[in-house]
Amino acid sequence: MINYILLALLIALQIGDFYTTYTIIKTGKGYEANPFVAKCIDELGLEVGLGFTKVAVIIVGVCVAQFWNGFYVLVPAVALYSWVVFNNYKIMVK
Repeated sequence: MINYILLALLIALQIGDFYTTYTIIKTGKGYEANPFVAKCIDELGLEVGLGFTKVAVIIVGVCVAQFWNGFYVLVPAVALYSWVVFNNYKIMVK
């Protein structure tokens, strides 16, 4: 059960990361710091590239939650994306 709660948090954080990153880039307040995501954005455009990477993380999260003891993967992922969204939010509201 805890894996699905963590998965729900991860999905919510992906939505938050998409929104805050999109807003930061569109307003010119910042850029994508992850080189893989930045390359996807360069190749596919902002919306599609960013969306592609968020969906990929969600798919991996679903697989981990369903097929492994995902607790040990999902807790660090939730912690990482919590930090990312928090920092994005601080930049976004400046």
